[in-house]
Amino acid sequence: MLHGFPGIERNIDIAQAMRRAGYTVLVSSYRGASNSQGAFSFAHALEDSQAAVDYLRVPANARRLRVAPDKIVLLGHSMGGWMALATGASDANVRGVIAISAADMPDQAGDGLAKYGSAKVIRVCVPMVSEAFYALAGDTPEAACRELVNHAEQWSLSNDVKGLATRPVFLITSDDGYELSAESFAKALRAAGSKQVHEAHLTTDHSYSDKRIALTQVVLDDLDILKLQ
Repeated sequence: MLHGFPGIERNIDIAQAMRRAGYTVLVSSYRGASNSQGAFSFAHALEDSQAAVDYLRVPANARRLRVAPDKIVLLGHSMGGWMALATGASDANVRGVIAISAADMPDQAGDGLAKYGSAKVIRVCVPMVSEAFYALAGDTPEAACRELVNHAEQWSLSNDVKGLATRPVFLITSDDGYELSAESFAKALRAAGSKQVHEAHLTTDHSYSDKRIALTQVVLDDLDILKLQ
C-alpha cells in the first residue's frame, strides 16, 4: 500500500479491512516521509516503491510475513497511485495494480511545459505543493517542482500503458479532478489490447471522506477479481 503526497492519509482503515479478509498488507513509507529516514524526492519514492516489492520477495521475509511472492498487488492512493502504476508497469511479476485517484503529477507538469515553459510551471507549482513539506524531509518545494518538470516526459503515465496492458488494472476515481486522466489512461490501456481494465467512480472528495466504507468495499471487490486466495 503506497501513500500519497505527503502521506497524511495512509488508508489504514482499508489495510485493516484487507487483513480481516485474509490478505497480508505492507504499508510502506518513502524516504523522508512519515518520519522515515533519508531525503524525500519523487525519484526516491519510485525507487522505494520497487524496494518494498523486492523486500517482500526475499524468501526469509516472505516466510516470516506469510507473503506469496507471486501474488503481490500494488495499491496506491493519489501520488501513491502514480507510484503503483509506474512500479507495476516496470515489474512484470506484480499481479495487478489498484490506483485510487492516481495523481498524474508528471503529466500535469508536462502539459504546463508545453503551454507556458518551465519557469512559469515551477512558479505556479511551488505554492501548490508547499503545504506538504512540513511532513517531508530533505527536499524543498522548488526542488520538487523542478524535479517534476525535468522528468515530465520520462515519468508520464502514458509510459506505463505498455507494461500494464497484459495485467489487471483497477482505477478508482472521485470528483477531485483526476478522473479525466484516469479515463484517458483506461482508454489507452484498452487501445493497447488490455481486456482487464476495471473502473469505479465514487461521488466524493480526494480523501473519500464520506465514502470510506464504500471505497473499502470496492478495493475488496477488486481483490476478489484477482483470485489471490
